[in-house]
Amino acid sequence: MSSPGFVELLGLSAAVGGGIGGGISALFNYLFNVRDLKKKNKISQIKEKVELYSYLIFQLDRMRFAWHAFEIKEGRKPEESEYEHFVASGSEKEMIREMEKKIEQGYHLFSQEIMKEWAYFSNLFFHPTSIPKIPALRRMLIQEYNDKIILDYQNLTGYELQKNYELKLFLASYVRLHILQTRI
Repeated sequence: MSSPGFVELLGLSAAVGGGIGGGISALFNYLFNVRDLKKKNKISQIKEKVELYSYLIFQLDRMRFAWHAFEIKEGRKPEESEYEHFVASGSEKEMIREMEKKIEQGYHLFSQEIMKEWAYFSNLFFHPTSIPKIPALRRMLIQEYNDKIILDYQNLTGYELQKNYELKLFLASYVRLHILQTRI
């Protein structure tokens, strides 16, 4: 039996090297694809949260702005009175039902604390004890939106989203606009 020649050794080492290199390449490709898929799933979940939280904050702000406009129309100063919510008579059940549908679809996106506040708010909407629960729920939503959801989105994508601030300046301009519209 003769010893293998140089060409045979070169061919064998190329085949072994190619196999090992291909295996390592496949492993890295797999790991990067898994990481990329996980990142895309996280981004998708954060986008769902952004949509859901934005919708709920909008609905709560709409009630708050309507109450402020109503107070001004009645000649009262809303800044000096306790926060309340205002919904046109008869539409409150439909509004809560629509919000409930959205929450039901995104239940997995909420903490238990927010769900607890939501349950209190939605079940005792007209009870006097619900009045302080509404701003508490809104603050919890805004705090999680600003401090967690937006930061997670920015860290994963590099894109910035606008934070949902307490909207005090927006409220003042909204009330002024409403007053101007009623005078015209």
